[in-house]
Amino acid sequence: MTSRHPYFKDKRLYYFVVAIVLLGGLAILFDDAGRSFGGGGDITVARVGGATVTSREFGEKRREILARFQGVSAQELRARGFDVDLQAVSELTNGLAVETYASETGMRAPERAALDQIAAHPFFSDRATGKFSPKIYRNFLRSQGMTQDAFIQEVKNGVLRETLAGAVTPEVFPPRILSEPVYRYVREKRAAEIATIREEHLPNFAFDPSEADLRKYYADNKETFRMREKRDFNYLLLSPETVRDRINVTEAHVKAEYAAQKATEYTTPEKREVYQIIFENEAQAKKTRPLLKDGSYFFSSLEEAGFKISETALGYVTRDDLYGDAAETVFLLPKGKVSDVSQSDFGYAVYFVNDINPGRVLPLEEVSEKIREKLVTLGGEKYVYDALEKLEEARAGGADIKTLAEEFGGKFAQVKNTPSFGDKQTVSLPTEMLEGVFLYRPGEEAPMLETKDGYYFYEIAAVSPSAVPEYEAVVSDVKKKMRRAELSKALAVFSQNLEKNFSDYNDFKKSLSSIGAAPRSEILSRGQSGAQAPLTLTEAIFDMTPDGGFVRQEFFNDSTPFVKIAYLKEIIAPKAPEENERNFAVSETMLKQTLSAELFQQFIDAAKVAVGAEVDIGALNKLKARYDN
Repeated sequence: MTSRHPYFKDKRLYYFVVAIVLLGGLAILFDDAGRSFGGGGDITVARVGGATVTSREFGEKRREILARFQGVSAQELRARGFDVDLQAVSELTNGLAVETYASETGMRAPERAALDQIAAHPFFSDRATGKFSPKIYRNFLRSQGMTQDAFIQEVKNGVLRETLAGAVTPEVFPPRILSEPVYRYVREKRAAEIATIREEHLPNFAFDPSEADLRKYYADNKETFRMREKRDFNYLLLSPETVRDRINVTEAHVKAEYAAQKATEYTTPEKREVYQIIFENEAQAKKTRPLLKDGSYFFSSLEEAGFKISETALGYVTRDDLYGDAAETVFLLPKGKVSDVSQSDFGYAVYFVNDINPGRVLPLEEVSEKIREKLVTLGGEKYVYDALEKLEEARAGGADIKTLAEEFGGKFAQVKNTPSFGDKQTVSLPTEMLEGVFLYRPGEEAPMLETKDGYYFYEIAAVSPSAVPEYEAVVSDVKKKMRRAELSKALAVFSQNLEKNFSDYNDFKKSLSSIGAAPRSEILSRGQSGAQAPLTLTEAIFDMTPDGGFVRQEFFNDSTPFVKIAYLKEIIAPKAPEENERNFAVSETMLKQTLSAELFQQFIDAAKVAVGAEVDIGALNKLKARYDN
């Protein structure tokens, strides 16, 4: 939904402000002066500034777009409302218009930045080395049906868009004359009265269909009851946890581990309650030390010397908690003794040990289960690592998942009637695997999937094709859907008739209150849903003119249909902002959150106008006919 704000009543001024906020006065440095399409084609499809889009480039772009749809023909897509040819021309002219306009205004396309972004992306990294893998990159381009130049161009356009959207930073501000209207647009709020009309507000709704009515509804809406394809699949999860039964840890293993780690892992260190007094200089330390007394008199003598007990307490510390020579000094002191003056990392210091908790060696019987668990986990990790390659080889040799589970262990499961991904799932499994279940057929090898839980191997066991069930199997669903449809119609007619009686706010409030649907007040923010206003209703309210009025929206996709009717009471302009707040709103909120995508499209449109982009419809139709035949 695109709407201009009242502050931008003149469309040309609106686009001018957009272009200036994005581009004006900002030193955006790019790489090269843009690329000119042209040459090699016998038909010119479009002209953008001084450059052309040829039939050759049109054909390449068209093939690239069709590759995204994995074999669906242009005619099929057109029947579904997607025109491949227009999309190809649009993408070519969009990119060329941005580049041409960028070139004419001193901006340059950032190919280096695009290449850096590709090289740094983890998707193209080799798992073993963590470095960019040309092989993975080439395989990706091949799978997408794209040339390297085409992909780099897409990344360049993405970098350009991000740079434009992020160009205004807290350090680089647009002029106040431009940022003020934008700030008002972003921070404006609207006060509305919103009423919700539900089934209980209808005066005489009743649903009591006959068997014939239900069967007719089923016959007229058969496709809505179609069951989507379901699949049965088997999977194996290999992880240290699922192969525990394969790991044999004996008492001898536990004792050997205990002996090796007793001094480090199974010994609790001595802890001492320590007080540390830091002095400004050596003279102050030597003057104060004689005043500090041992034993229980230490704390009173510390306060008499002018120090606070709480500021000198270190608490219980181990030798490793202390720095430098302090550890040696503290851990040689007897309990209840004050140390001599010594130099620490923080200056001249004196220490007092108030209490000592001696360390102890944990006996084997106390830690044996912990050691056993550790060894089982480590053994499981090694087992999985060693088994992966063998398992992959066995699978490539034709072994099924159940056979692999019997040989290598792990968790084996059979899942029946899994619904298509996107439907409500009956199992909790990795998303990527549930998607993959519908990408492969029985007998085809699906790739191993590595997750935080372990390694998944899976195979498709059976396919239940999409079908419309018989009436008797879905009669309860027929009743629910028919009732919802009838209720939706009744709500629509009732709310429309009700709305006809609204001449002003008083009629609106009186009519709705009389049916028990009294409107409630709410203050809404742009681009956000409210307690009573779904996002689409908020958008509609912000599209209304300052004159106010009413807006009605039907919400019939939910299991319980309802209608919202809203009255715009007031447009609440933001208070005059502080300079920093206004600049922050412009740079962060507007460009990066509220308007970035919309403004970038408007920038493309403005760029096309600025450089004089035009499409030769006759030439395009010739190419359409050529490709269709």
